[in-house]
Amino acid sequence: MANPKIDFYIISEKTTQAVLLFICRLVEKAYQNQKSALIYVDDEKSAQKINDLLWTFRDISFIPHEIIGDNSNASIQIGYGNQRPVGTSDILFNLSSTVPIFANEFNRIIEIAPEE
Repeated sequence: MANPKIDFYIISEKTTQAVLLFICRLVEKAYQNQKSALIYVDDEKSAQKINDLLWTFRDISFIPHEIIGDNSNASIQIGYGNQRPVGTSDILFNLSSTVPIFANEFNRIIEIAPEE
């Protein structure tokens, strides 16, 4: 992919929790539409936080996902530190303070920005 589509979502909530819940809803929609995705964060602690939240953010929701490892094969993956998704992914949810060097490999990039 040479030119991925980039979408910016502007949200009024400023808290990290609000941003993560918003991302969970977007990831759920992507999963329901049978899209594969990488949620890219800054570090392992952030990866674990979004991992935990994806299991619990809604009682009726089930989004199979995993933090990238040696045997990753879920359609929704969480990565950090320039970890590339295993296989191909349609969407990059960039929650990192930087854009990963492999961002142009995705069809779509989603960035979240606070309203201010």
